[in-house]
Amino acid sequence: MLPNRKMNSTVMTVSGESKIRVYIKGAPFEVINCCTKALILNKEIELTNDAKENLMFAVIPTMAYEGCLNLMMAYKDFTI
Repeated sequence: MLPNRKMNSTVMTVSGESKIRVYIKGAPFEVINCCTKALILNKEIELTNDAKENLMFAVIPTMAYEGCLNLMMAYKDFTI
C-alpha cells in the first residue's frame, strides 16, 4: 500500500542556469512544515514559528470557512 502523502513533488531544470528547482504542492499543514522562508510581495522573509501558527490557525481556516480550497506551493533551488 502506498503512503498517504498529502503533498507531491516535481523536479525541473532552471532554464539557462546550472541548477534544478524542486516544487512541492499540497495541504498547507504538510507543506508549511518544510518551509523556512516565505515570498511575500516579491520579498523573501524568514518564516518564524509565530508566522507559521498565524497561517495555520488564522489565515487558512478563514479561507476554508469561505469555501476556498487551500493548497500551498513551495520550492527550493539546488546547484548541479
